[in-house]
Amino acid sequence: MQNFKQSNSTKPNPEFTDLKIVNRTKDVLTIETNNGLSREIHPSVLTEKGLDVMLDEVHVPIEWANDWFAKSLAEIKQAEDNKQKTLFYNHIALLITHRELIMSDRRYYMTPVSGGNFGVHYVGNFNDMPIGAWLEIWSLYPDTIDNCACGAKAPIVSFGGSALSGAHSRTAICLQCGKMLQSSSGKFQSIWKPFAEVQKKYNQLSKRDRLTLENLIKLLETKTDLPKPQKE
Repeated sequence: MQNFKQSNSTKPNPEFTDLKIVNRTKDVLTIETNNGLSREIHPSVLTEKGLDVMLDEVHVPIEWANDWFAKSLAEIKQAEDNKQKTLFYNHIALLITHRELIMSDRRYYMTPVSGGNFGVHYVGNFNDMPIGAWLEIWSLYPDTIDNCACGAKAPIVSFGGSALSGAHSRTAICLQCGKMLQSSSGKFQSIWKPFAEVQKKYNQLSKRDRLTLENLIKLLETKTDLPKPQKE
């Protein structure tokens, strides 16, 4: 996957990209991406390959750039995933309260959620399901809701298992006390089947004009000027 934009240079090679040179000495070039990531390299890394080192930028293969900044890019993605997961977990009760509104409009239904993690051996994954799919599963399939010791319900937010062994482990979050519940059982089909069924539906829906999770939550919290359901 290419993480850097094609160079605006006069060289029309789509396999190259431009990196800014923000500082230079005889032995060190400090290069920077268009989104602010930086690192130091020795000039010989470029010159020995016959690459042009200009006054304020260098024209390098995209493959090199991705490799040089792979760790930083991975850390940024992980931080964003963690942020989304926390946002999702902290607002499950709010989202359930407004289930009918969310289910009535594709733009809300298809709001992406990266909090859940569903690894199923020999079957596939259900990562990044839209919020509408979560709400649909929780409302239609009782086995996707656990019971907390405090007496409240706890929707499943992640699971992993094997279709061959039939075993799975799962995590749920209590809607009242917020406790994360860890459990395991052999009822694999009762958990996997709902996700497989709902996946068929949302895979056919357009992602056009869908809201971000942040914007959907803000809209629901303010409860002002809620848009009317969009007709497809």
